[in-house]
Amino acid sequence: MTPFVSVIMPAYNSERYIADAIGSLTSQSGVRVEVIVVSDGSTDGTEGIVRALAANDPRIRLLAEPHRGVAAARNKGLTATTADLVTFLDSDDLCAPGRLRRHAQYLQESKETAAVISDLVWFDVAGSDGTPSPDARTLRLQSPQLSTVTFRRTVFDTIGLCDESFTYAEDVDLLLRLWETRAIIHFDGEVATYHRRHDANMTNDHEAATRYFLRALHRSLARRRQANLLEPLPPMFAARNAAAKDIPS
Repeated sequence: MTPFVSVIMPAYNSERYIADAIGSLTSQSGVRVEVIVVSDGSTDGTEGIVRALAANDPRIRLLAEPHRGVAAARNKGLTATTADLVTFLDSDDLCAPGRLRRHAQYLQESKETAAVISDLVWFDVAGSDGTPSPDARTLRLQSPQLSTVTFRRTVFDTIGLCDESFTYAEDVDLLLRLWETRAIIHFDGEVATYHRRHDANMTNDHEAATRYFLRALHRSLARRRQANLLEPLPPMFAARNAAAKDIPS
């Protein structure tokens, strides 16, 4: 049976890159996919581009919402999913070829696994094949970013949705909550996502991103102390913040 995956794509004024992001999903082989684009109050051509693509591809849906932030956009998309497997992709990033099939097949075969996580590659110049150009600057790491994870939809019944009080690091907060449940998570060591660096990245505000990252860690520490969970966090939760100085920009 061909696996089916819902992909949630929050988008805010993403007209430069969103067609490429969607194309990296609809070109995935060996898997059925629905792409749920949640426009977070976009005022540029984002919604028109998505509507044009959706007119020719029923796998693509647009939800046009007021501007409430990325966490709210992710939550809106989650409520609209119809597949048993769920993942995310930001509207300026690219899904690595074969990633959805690989994650979905593992989850189909390993019924006790809650989520599959792969690596992230930061890059600055895309090639014509949907991967970084040979001339691109790149940085590969394991990072707590939702676009690298495929979840069983039932996971969110346990850990809840994204915390909409987070302007940044809502992904870190969500994955910490997943880890705290002691769910089985499989790290496959492959590349899931190419994360494009450009002048409009939210995380260009390093001070604000770090502040929310630390907020997520502090909240997790308080929960773990209360639950007497003493194990150290997986290395990936330190990777993104520690590597921030090396991000291509």
